Order: sequence, then C-alpha cells, then structure tokens
Amino acid sequence: MLDTQQFDDPRECKKFHNLFSKVIGFVLRSDRRACIYQIKELGLEGHAKAMVDLRRPSIRR
Repeated sequence: MLDTQQFDDPRECKKFHNLFSKVIGFVLRSDRRACIYQIKELGLEGHAKAMVDLRRPSIRR
C-alpha cells in the first residue's frame, strides 16, 4: 500500500526519488510526482478511475 501522507513532497522520499525511479520516469515519459499528488487528492481508487478515463497508465510529462 502506498503511504502518501508521510512526506509533503514526494521528492523527500528515497523510495520514490532515486536513480532507478528517475530512469523509469524518463523512459516511460511519466510524471510520477503528479501521480502521487493526484493520489493524495483523489485517493487510490479516484486516481485509478481518472487514468482509466484518460486511457493512460500514468500522467504524462
């Protein structure tokens, strides 16, 4: 389960903001930080529904 309450900014989390995640974000052209903020705002189910509505697996950069 994703704990989005622990850090105000996802960049402070070492699990989120590390070299491997940066490379994956660059290759897939996804804005992982925007996804985390959307999960905080809409909840996990709301985020999943928004991505289904957009027909995308992630928020693009």
